[in-house]
Amino acid sequence: MAGSMKSALLFIIAAILCIVQLIVSIVGFDDGIGAMAAGVFAFVNIIGFLFARSGSMMAVFRDVGSYGNVVIREDTGQRIQGTPCFGVCFGIMTIVVAYLFADMIEGELGIIATSPTIIAGIVTILAGIVFALDYRGPYTRQDF
Repeated sequence: MAGSMKSALLFIIAAILCIVQLIVSIVGFDDGIGAMAAGVFAFVNIIGFLFARSGSMMAVFRDVGSYGNVVIREDTGQRIQGTPCFGVCFGIMTIVVAYLFADMIEGELGIIATSPTIIAGIVTILAGIVFALDYRGPYTRQDF
């Protein structure tokens, strides 16, 4: 089952933009926390690349009971494609966190300094949308 190479490339572009943000945070502002956040965003975008490239489906489980603190689950047999939701939700989260870091820097410099991550969030949202439009599901002609 093949995924969407267009969406995968958008996830890689977003990861590269997050790496640029990591470098800007370390070199320009000596901000270790901002650099760590940008590094995590880059890593998660690489995971998004792997999701988009493989087009793998995710299993749907349901709880059937519990035994003490252990919850017993069973596979329902249904499969879903989570990459579009992953792209859109993670892109929104990336933009929100970038704005939070931008507020810590005085004036317009904050938006300029965090612009690679804001652009990466927009690209990640586009990657989720492109995947939804481009992916062909295994059971129908188009999954979405």
